[in-house]
Amino acid sequence: RKTSGVGLLYQERYNGYALGWGRFDNMIWHNGSNDYWFAELVIDKKKNLALFAVVNAADQNAQDAISAAQSMLIERHDAFLNN
Repeated sequence: RKTSGVGLLYQERYNGYALGWGRFDNMIWHNGSNDYWFAELVIDKKKNLALFAVVNAADQNAQDAISAAQSMLIERHDAFLNN
């Protein structure tokens, strides 16, 4: 079956990379910066969860902050579903 449309964006091409989208198990993600802002989108199809975060900085601290916030939100999401 041939993939078309938006599916082409995250169809794995090489070693977990798909036309700008990373893939790992049931997750896909994309991030980027214009040197002033940093944004990241993570979609976990297994958990039926999508997270989008933007910060008005583009250094390593900004990327670490997004990662920490996403980890916390995933933990809260999982805890909510398990109660």
